Amino acid sequence: MHEGDWLNIIKITTITFLTILCGSFFFFIFEFEKNEFVETLFDAVWWSIVTLTSLGYGDIYPVTTEGRIVGIFLMFFGIVLIGVIAGSVTKHYFESRNQKRKKKL
Repeated sequence: MHEGDWLNIIKITTITFLTILCGSFFFFIFEFEKNEFVETLFDAVWWSIVTLTSLGYGDIYPVTTEGRIVGIFLMFFGIVLIGVIAGSVTKHYFESRNQKRKKKL
């Protein structure tokens, strides 16, 4: 891996972590005392991670409009994140394959 690859991994990880924190925080603010399934901040963190990864267990779900908007943002971010990761892995694979081909020539 190149130095730039590690920097991109750190950027993606940091942005994902901050998105989970912000999503959890806002979900908790919007849903606490309105949603019977959100009793602690950890419930909101759990929901954010499950929503971001597109698993959607259904054990916690938003009941307010604001909470649903946070959910929509997390779902879109999760789809983009999966695309970025898949693209990065594919790029790395093809770059290493091309380097091996060049060495053979």
